[in-house]
Amino acid sequence: MNQYSDIESLCDDKLFLSRAEECEISDELDILIQKAKRIIRELYPNEVYTYSLPEKGHRCNVKLIQNDTIKYIISFPDNTIKNDLREITRIKEALGLNRELIVYEEDGFCIMQIADEVIDWNRSIIVDCIKKLRQMHNSNLSINRAFVNNYRILEKKFRDSITDAKITELFGWDVSAWIDTEIMTYLNKYKPVLCHGDASYGNVLLFNNKAEWIDWELLQMSNPMFDIFYFFESLYSGNMMSEQMSIQDFLHVYYEDKNLSSKEKMNVICMGIYFLYWRILNNAKSGIIDEETIRVINRIKLFWQKKKFDAIYKYYMGDD
Repeated sequence: MNQYSDIESLCDDKLFLSRAEECEISDELDILIQKAKRIIRELYPNEVYTYSLPEKGHRCNVKLIQNDTIKYIISFPDNTIKNDLREITRIKEALGLNRELIVYEEDGFCIMQIADEVIDWNRSIIVDCIKKLRQMHNSNLSINRAFVNNYRILEKKFRDSITDAKITELFGWDVSAWIDTEIMTYLNKYKPVLCHGDASYGNVLLFNNKAEWIDWELLQMSNPMFDIFYFFESLYSGNMMSEQMSIQDFLHVYYEDKNLSSKEKMNVICMGIYFLYWRILNNAKSGIIDEETIRVINRIKLFWQKKKFDAIYKYYMGDD
């Protein structure tokens, strides 16, 4: 990270500007820089800040640290997603999201404050995050955007013909074809709701001792279980939970222990199978043979062939 005495020094840095161009920032960059100068002068006139250079991606983020405890993130929008960002801002306001975090936001240009703390992923924090996802899913709000999540985003990171062949060899049957046809058919039939779309533990910040979901660029109409399973898988694979919770625990919190309809059960089953498959892909790409997950999928497939879907629910979801 480079040290600057003020934001003018940052904006005069040729390396900063070249990195901004790599991010494909719109021609309005200079206007946004001037706006950032004005706002930051008014809010923090006597501070010395540390800035990180922007990273290549859809948005250019400048991280600013003040007093070693509070971190401010300044985001400049890519022009190609500006309309999406307006829609996202509308949804966030309707749901009351991130109100305490936002210092300034307009047309995707945003200054947000966070506590510079490492989150202890205990049961209380995890439950709070699950409930906030449920609140969004049940909001009856919708977003108008072209992007649709067809569950292939995660797969594209790991899946190719070599990996498919390796997985088929491990299983002794074409598990990928089963996922592509039967499992995806059920998942795509489920009524889409407003979803975060990128509900990884890395997209949660702690502020005033409360967890807040951030990074709403993939906000979309999708399958609600995608958010829940993705959140679980990110914590599980990252070994982040200080108090261990199972996917059953996540679902009991999400559904408040209610009896699920047959459609809801089938959706849970299929999303669970999909994420087991994703775990296999992830491990196979890293050269890891996950024998336990292979055993679970093989057993589930036997139940599936016999149409014993309740047995799958009891076996996989721990429903007594």
